[in-house]
Amino acid sequence: MWQGAFGVASEDCMVSPAYVILEPRDGVCSDFFAYLLKLPRYLRLLTSHSQGLTADRLRLYYKDFAHIPLSVPALPEQQKIAEFLSSVDELIAAQTEKLAALKVHKKGLMQQLFPSADEVHG
Repeated sequence: MWQGAFGVASEDCMVSPAYVILEPRDGVCSDFFAYLLKLPRYLRLLTSHSQGLTADRLRLYYKDFAHIPLSVPALPEQQKIAEFLSSVDELIAAQTEKLAALKVHKKGLMQQLFPSADEVHG
């Protein structure tokens, strides 16, 4: 948890027994918490409740996690925030794909504009 290594499973799946699985209560939007708990201040909060001998071996047990107080908005607001951030993620993904395509296009143009010595003297 202290590294932000958690997420929402959108469908039933098998998970290692080494992990804690939580099912949201009524009034809880899982996606909202997926965003909230990855904020640096919440990662620090999760770290402060974790146990372990060294920083890279910390573990947050459910009994400790369950007692962390969180102040969150009502469900409709949670859903609006999660939907908004999800739409921003989708926009970022689309722009990332466009950027990757442009880089491939540029590489092809550069190969055409600057042929190798073998192609020039061929």
